[in-house]
Amino acid sequence: AAEATAAEAQVASIQSAIDTIDPDDPANEAVLARAGAALDAAAATADSATAAADQLADTEAYAAAAADNAAASATAFAASFTANAASAASFAASFAALSASVFHRSAITLSALLLATN
Repeated sequence: AAEATAAEAQVASIQSAIDTIDPDDPANEAVLARAGAALDAAAATADSATAAADQLADTEAYAAAAADNAAASATAFAASFTANAASAASFAASFAALSASVFHRSAITLSALLLATN
C-alpha cells in the first residue's frame, strides 16, 4: 500500500509540474512531450502498485479466513472427539456391567448344576 501511495504522489507531482508549463509556447513542446511520457509511465506504475496492494489485501483476507476456518474445524473435531470418548467410556461401563451380570448368572447356574448333580 505504501508503494501505491508513493506512486500516486509521484503522478500528482509530475502533473503539478506539467501544469506550470505554458502549452502555448512552442519552446515547451519537447518538454511537454517528455513530461507527458513520464506522467504516463508514473501512472502505469501507480496502477500496478495499486493492483498489487489490492491483491495483497485479498491474499491477507483469504489467509485470515482460512485460519478462522482451521480453528473452527479444530474446535469441532475436539468436541466430536470428546463426545466419542464419552460414548466409548459409557459403552465400556455398560459392557463391564453386563459382563459382570452374565458372569454372576453363569456362576449361579453352574453352582445350581453342581448342587443338583451331587
